[in-house]
Amino acid sequence: MHLDGDVAPEWDEESHEPVLGVSVPVDQDTLIRRWYVHRIRLDSQGTTRQVQIGTEAFARPTEWFGLDECEVTQRGLSTPAVERIVASRSTPPPRWSPTKARKVVGPDARAWALLSRLNDARKFKWESTAAHVCWEIARLDGVSQHVREQLDAAVEETRGWLEEKAEDRRELFSQLDQAVSAQDTVYVRKLLTSINPGYSAELGDLASG
Repeated sequence: MHLDGDVAPEWDEESHEPVLGVSVPVDQDTLIRRWYVHRIRLDSQGTTRQVQIGTEAFARPTEWFGLDECEVTQRGLSTPAVERIVASRSTPPPRWSPTKARKVVGPDARAWALLSRLNDARKFKWESTAAHVCWEIARLDGVSQHVREQLDAAVEETRGWLEEKAEDRRELFSQLDQAVSAQDTVYVRKLLTSINPGYSAELGDLASG
């Protein structure tokens, strides 16, 4: 149980699996790399305290479960949310294509608007926007079954895209670190342009200085 937010969890130890307190932060790269992390909280019920185990995944809100809903498997601590996450990784999601909503009201109209925003984020490579829209979709209730299937497919496809982008970015930063160490200014500027054209000139001046 890792309850101290000032000390970073040791994720790569094979002998244990960290379970984080509610206030312990976790970065997006860790969520992407590990698929999910577990959290723990104690809920007051009368004069007793009930343990709740939460599963947090990238672009999804934390889902909480009682101890009777959890089990220890070969993967480690498992919850119903973990089973769904693992199953979604094992089954290719159906393709999705956002369409313009016509005479749709209520949650379904909101869903189609989110799908349109997600499509734009993918088109223009706005990763933070795509991640936020996935989070909004995860919190959307009351949609029809057909629309929910479209939403789930869109989110799974977008998570895969975000993971690829995160891995590409880590590789670029690794190359950038090597280029800065070698004082290769030309290559540094080229890498900065690939990482973020919007502020590459400013960072390039700092690197060359």
